[in-house]
Amino acid sequence: MNLGLEYLIRSGLIKSWLSVPCSLFLTEYDTDNRLVVTIGEEFKPSEFFSVKHWHISNCQPEQALPSITEGRVPKADIFSHPMVIVPGHRLFRYHLESIPVGYNHYSHPMSNEVYDFFFDASVNSLAHRRKKHDWLWERFLHIYVPNLLSLTRYINSAYRSDAEIAEDQRQLVQEYYPAVWAYWEKWTKYMLHLDSTPGELIFSKEYRTHS
Repeated sequence: MNLGLEYLIRSGLIKSWLSVPCSLFLTEYDTDNRLVVTIGEEFKPSEFFSVKHWHISNCQPEQALPSITEGRVPKADIFSHPMVIVPGHRLFRYHLESIPVGYNHYSHPMSNEVYDFFFDASVNSLAHRRKKHDWLWERFLHIYVPNLLSLTRYINSAYRSDAEIAEDQRQLVQEYYPAVWAYWEKWTKYMLHLDSTPGELIFSKEYRTHS
């Protein structure tokens, strides 16, 4: 992680960028079970967040969505509450894209517009959004179309990246398994939340402390 992001995390400044809905992708240390935690506002002005645990590793093929555990977390406790900082779990690693160095020089600094573009890209990188999307997809496919998961990896693994294979899989599911694809649209609607600053970055300091 670059020094700028590390400073935002260590200083706690990144916490002020929390916006909801957001999600955290977690893996249990001992079992490798996966858990998605989502944080959202309640329906009316409230001093609480609505926090859901989506138990994706326990989901069955006949379920459109995984079962959930839901709770109300005081906004003042969002960075310490065990519904959010879940014991025994590690946080999905934040994936940072490299920033070209040729845009900035001591005698000719980059423009504000270019700086803002690269800064925004560093705190919500395309690489992280793609990795997070594919992390959820891999678990989804394992539940609903496991044969496709093994088949496409066997056929394509020597020639294509994991991201390209995942995209091939999604195209096949959308075309040949429309009912399953409808489930995937529900999963992404309720669990992905890629537009805001990633939960994996916002809560990274707390998960380091409690690991």
